[in-house]
Formats: sequence, structure tokens, C-alpha cells
Amino acid sequence: MFVNEVLVKRFGLNEALVIQNFAFWINLNKEKNRNVKEGRVWTFQTLNEISEKIKILSVDKIRYSLNKLIRQGVIVKGNFNKTKYDRTIWYAFQDETLLSSIIEKYTEKQNSQMDKGILPNRILEIPEPIPNLETEYKTEVVEQNDHYVDNSNELTTTKFIIESEVKEVATDLTSRGLSKNQAIKLTANYPKEYLSDKISLFDYLLKTNPQKMKNKARFLFMAIKDDWTDDAFEAYKKQKSKEIQQNRLEKEIKTSEKSRAEYNKYIESECQKEYLALSEAEKKQIDEKIFKELDTPFYKNNQNAFKIALESKRVLFVYNKVIDKIKEADKKRSGLREDCQG
Repeated sequence: MFVNEVLVKRFGLNEALVIQNFAFWINLNKEKNRNVKEGRVWTFQTLNEISEKIKILSVDKIRYSLNKLIRQGVIVKGNFNKTKYDRTIWYAFQDETLLSSIIEKYTEKQNSQMDKGILPNRILEIPEPIPNLETEYKTEVVEQNDHYVDNSNELTTTKFIIESEVKEVATDLTSRGLSKNQAIKLTANYPKEYLSDKISLFDYLLKTNPQKMKNKARFLFMAIKDDWTDDAFEAYKKQKSKEIQQNRLEKEIKTSEKSRAEYNKYIESECQKEYLALSEAEKKQIDEKIFKELDTPFYKNNQNAFKIALESKRVLFVYNKVIDKIKEADKKRSGLREDCQG
């Protein structure tokens, strides 16, 4: 199974798998010009059908990932079924440029594998939403000619990542009083982010309001099963999020100020070197140019102002000369990079 690393970094592993599943089917429908509604190309699948295709994810994890992608505006859902009793959900991309980028990467991977002599697996299960035999035939079918890339090495890596995450969360659950069987069951049915949030709720109440939990292990288990929450905890999370953002901003400002200070120190050092490297004749030539600029009645009648202006212009002259050298060096480095890439 090919997993797009860019999608994983941007949306998360589970969400990337769900997005890729939709991309495959929507692209297939786009090529065959079917399931086009309201200016979008759609696919319709139940959670169980998606789980059958992405066997390493449970229905609950898929539901969580789908809701997350819908909240983020990546996926939109609709219902274009002909009958009221047909509850099959239709899915489409909010922005189909994402679909194009996924298919492009998918095609690159397929071509790379075929170049290496790896034949694609052409067998993929057919989804079976509720059919409406009296009206439109709408079942999405994968023909024998449709390609599906299978990469066992990447699938093994994906499983390893998921198993490591599951083991970590399971350990957190058992350390808070749940049995090993309970931890295994919960990690198999709920996503890591959700479980981590409930563990944080448990830890928060244990510290601030322990009397709310008569049986601590049972409270944690039911909080996960029934999605319990707490107003004080939600307020705490918002405050914590603000503090994290503020700390990040302050860190960026400090980093920026430090960089600016280091740059100014570097420029000052370079200016000193540049001035010391000037010959007496060059210094005299510079002063002659400055004298001409300061040849005004104001400076003639004010020697203190003349001396200050003279020194400032000397510094400015050297500063501009240093900056020009830095820009020239940057241009040369840029040209070398272009030559290497070319």
C-alpha cells in the first residue's frame, strides 16, 4: 500500500489513508464521467466498506478521521441517493487540486514499481452500497484493467508505526488502572488522538477534582466509551493552547531578535575590517567626496555638526560597500547552485 508521506505529515497517518482511498475511487469515477453532482465528482461508501479496504483501521478510527477531515474542509459529504431509506453517504474533495496531486504521486509510484518489474495487484473488492434497481444503476465497479499499486514494504512500515502508537497508548491506559484486555480493546477501536485526550481528562480531574471519580479505572473506561468531557477541562485545554501559541510566538520573536543582533554584530565586524583595509589615499578620496556633500552654510558655521556628519557618512560609506559585497557573494552562490542543479 503506497502511503503519501506529504499527506501523512499534513493530516496524520489515518487521515492520509482515508484521503487516498477516496482519491482512488473519485479519480476512477472522474475518468468514467460518472457520479458527477453539483460540479464535483463523488464516491459513496459506508464506514464498513471503507474499513474493508483499509483493513488496518477500525470503523471507529475511520469515523474519527472522516469527521476530522470534514471539519478541516478537506472532504465534503452529501446524499444523492434515489430513495429515502438509502443512507449511503457520498464523499467528494472540497478542492480537487488535492486529488490531482495525489493521483500524480500515485502514478509516479506505479511507474517506478513497474520499472523495477513489480506487477500491480489488479484485484480490489467492489463496494456494495444499497442498489436502486428501479432507477439509476450506480454501483462503483473496478474493472480488471484498473490498476492498484501494492507495496508490501511500505505496508509493513505503516503497520509498524501504528503498532508502536497503539502499544504506547495501551501502556498509558494500563498504568491508569485499566486491564490489559480493556486497553487492547480500546486501542483497537479508537484513534490515538481521542484516547490521548481522554487520558489527559483523567489526569486533569485526578489532580483538580478527584472526588468526581469514585472508581478511577471505570471513569476512564466510560469516559472513552461514552465520550465524557468536563467544562473545566475544556477551558483548561483552551488556555493551555493559548499559552503554547504565546510561548511559540515569544520564542520566534527571541529567535528573530537574536538573529538580528548576530547579523548586526557581523556587519559591524565586516565594516571594521573594510575600513582598516582602506589605504590612506582611499580614505582621503572618500573624505573629499564627503566634504563636497557637506559644503553648505550650515556645516560651515557649525563645526560640531560637521564632525558628526563626517563620521556618520564615513560609516555609511563603509557599510554600503560591505552590503554590496555580501549581495555580490550571494549572487555568486546562487549561480553556483543553479549550475549544480542544471
